[in-house]
Amino acid sequence: MEYLLMYKDIKVFRFDIKTGEIELLNEEYIPICIRRQDGKYTFDSVRKFCSLRVLSMNRVYCKEILASCGVDDQSDVSISIISRALSFRDNYWIKSLTSQESWDSVNLYANRFSAQVAQVALTGVVDTIELGDELYTGELCNKGTKPKCYLHRNQEILLFKEETVDEIRSEIVSAVIASVLGLKSPTRYWYERIYERDCSVCKILTSENSELVHYRDIMSYHNEVTMSYKSSSYQFLMSLDAEQFILMQIMDYITLNIDRNRDNFGVEMCNNEIVGLYPVYDHDSCFKGKGTNGIYFPTGITFHKTIQYLKSLQEYDLVKKKVGKAVAFFHTSAFRDIFLKMKSAQVYELMLKRLKLLYCV
Repeated sequence: MEYLLMYKDIKVFRFDIKTGEIELLNEEYIPICIRRQDGKYTFDSVRKFCSLRVLSMNRVYCKEILASCGVDDQSDVSISIISRALSFRDNYWIKSLTSQESWDSVNLYANRFSAQVAQVALTGVVDTIELGDELYTGELCNKGTKPKCYLHRNQEILLFKEETVDEIRSEIVSAVIASVLGLKSPTRYWYERIYERDCSVCKILTSENSELVHYRDIMSYHNEVTMSYKSSSYQFLMSLDAEQFILMQIMDYITLNIDRNRDNFGVEMCNNEIVGLYPVYDHDSCFKGKGTNGIYFPTGITFHKTIQYLKSLQEYDLVKKKVGKAVAFFHTSAFRDIFLKMKSAQVYELMLKRLKLLYCV
């Protein structure tokens, strides 16, 4: 009943799920989502880590995914133990105290993972029930509510997400907009039909050397529950990577992205250090906003007021040239041709109107 929370092959916590006993083994590698400024850790810390780790119960095909993995006890800790808490976000995992497994033998980047469970996650069709200790999958830790899955192809790991054709087109064109603005390493999206589902597809950007920490976890560290431009977590990102953080918000304004929630952006960690904003991802809710008076989640104010606020900051000087060049390109026939292959002329004209705020004093 004793287990270890690991970072690669580094032991972070030892915990006993029967007695609730916990022992901190390496403070330096405590996951950000459960780090405490007072340095006090209990079994609730393990519960919190697991609750943030596992798939949501409102996830489409959640019951089918759990069934395919032989999960009877649906507590967050039990699901994490069964799945080893393996995720495509970072290098944390859980193993039994007596297990001889190593990071090299279990990590999802270097080892094959279950294509059968992946198919269940995308389709909900349970053909094969996988049981036993040799189950490797990241689907039990895949966040979000839509049907999605990870699959290996040509030595790459791809994320497939079932969406409407219009949402897929939004993914594709918004990634282009991100690239034009100068957001770093935005992933490219494309359309595929797989298992009789229309999907947006992209190569994952995480790896053993590049980890994603969701903004939700940054908020947790700062003891915050509400997103706001006045919050400590927002100001932390401004001090960490002002250029990229501002560009992300400008992109969301241009595309009226209504779903930049706390799980849809974050920071990048390399070698256990936060190095900057993580490349932007998840654009299916772009161009769904009704107008610039809608609330933008990260700031807690409207899209329009968000841009006005950003332009009042000294840090805005960091992006002026990039934004100016991008706005000029968005008016060209070359970009217009790209855009109209994905969205309507009306959507394009409305986007051009929004651009005026970016270059007007």
